[in-house]
Amino acid sequence: MIDKIHKITQWVLVALLLIGAVAGIAFYFDALSAETLINLGIALIVVAVVVTIIGAFFNMASNPKSAAMMGVSLVIFIIVFGIAYAIAGNQFSSLQLEELKINAETSKLVGMGLYATYISFGIAVLVILYSSVVKAFK
Repeated sequence: MIDKIHKITQWVLVALLLIGAVAGIAFYFDALSAETLINLGIALIVVAVVVTIIGAFFNMASNPKSAAMMGVSLVIFIIVFGIAYAIAGNQFSSLQLEELKINAETSKLVGMGLYATYISFGIAVLVILYSSVVKAFK
């Protein structure tokens, strides 16, 4: 049953990839408008997220150990974004905010996204180095 769900999920995601690629090529040759491409992209993202989440839940149901690891990953994700939000701030004056047509909270959220990306990249590099060192000693 799980293998069947895995195969279905895999083929749905491949189909979404192909639809996106064909739409991109059609847009390149002016056969598709920008608005249509954006709407199609949003729809493809929504479907991909839903299929991925459903696949993850079936995987967790069949393998409780992976559910525990997913929980740990979710906690780490929340901690990273919490730290990023705490250190982010508004770097713009009120004149600059008005000029950019954003508010202070939007500026802080953008900063949070940047800091979260930097932190995630650092964690990824550390994990790669750690796994390389552990693999070398085994």
